[in-house]
Amino acid sequence: MLVRVLLVSLLVAVAAFLTFPYWASCNMKYEACLAICDVRHFNANIDKAACKGGCTSKKIACLTKQVLEPSSPEK
Repeated sequence: MLVRVLLVSLLVAVAAFLTFPYWASCNMKYEACLAICDVRHFNANIDKAACKGGCTSKKIACLTKQVLEPSSPEK
């Protein structure tokens, strides 16, 4: 029974990770990107700064896309 619970939990975690870009907000994606930069470049300050700059660019692109996206027509 415990194995089944662990397996289902693992499958849910993998599904959430794989679909993260589709359901996460721009701020959540930005925070995740910053966390990844901190882990990947923990001892290289210039690389970390460049990575975080890329996160900021992605956040601006995401917010712009949200603003420019036409809203669905109301019935």
